[in-house]
Amino acid sequence: MLLIPNIFLSACQEILGRADFLFRKSVLKALVMGMGVLCCISFWQAGEARASRIHMEEVVSTYSSQVSGVNASPCRAVEVRQTTEVMQDIVRKVQDYGLRVEAGGKHLYGDDSGEVYEMKLKGSWQRTASFFEHLPGKEK
Repeated sequence: MLLIPNIFLSACQEILGRADFLFRKSVLKALVMGMGVLCCISFWQAGEARASRIHMEEVVSTYSSQVSGVNASPCRAVEVRQTTEVMQDIVRKVQDYGLRVEAGGKHLYGDDSGEVYEMKLKGSWQRTASFFEHLPGKEK
């Protein structure tokens, strides 16, 4: 049987104990570094989310100010492809109030603000006033 001196055994135990300690220390360092990286990523994502939210608020604010400007104007622009449909809606509403369209739907002229149309109505003053009072000029 092989006899191993106590000094050698104690040295081996010390080396193994030290290796175990170094391994645990390395694992702990790796965990701390990993948590640090995760925190950095989280802060970066939070900054990106905040920047996105700020951009969205700016877009909504700009849109709201543009809508306010359009709603404050006395008339509302209609896209060319919607002209016929809008004219038909107006004629239908005119007829609902018992008025007649004598002339209209004809393009008069175009200027830098768009195309200009004119419509002549015939009917009583009371019905005409009521029509214009209830004519929805703007979407609400």
